[in-house]
Amino acid sequence: MFSRQTYVVASQVVPAPEQMRRIVTAGGGRLVVFGEEEIGLDAFTAAVLRDASSTRHPLVQHARAVGAPCVLPSFLLEALLERDPKDLLAAALVLN
Repeated sequence: MFSRQTYVVASQVVPAPEQMRRIVTAGGGRLVVFGEEEIGLDAFTAAVLRDASSTRHPLVQHARAVGAPCVLPSFLLEALLERDPKDLLAAALVLN
């Protein structure tokens, strides 16, 4: 499901980052906690935010700069559990 994909998560996301890491890893992907892990973040699949009101979070600004969509944690959970998950861009948040 998440093979060859990297998701960047805000540290205050619910479920907790370590739980989100297990979800993404189970699907074959990689999860990075924004600001806590040093990797090249020039390109990643999506930013995972706590809620849609997180528009001022530095992760949102970074995602915009690299053209990555922002999603809620529910997208990852549903993608792993459902047979016909939502498309990433269809699940992306519209942030002003």
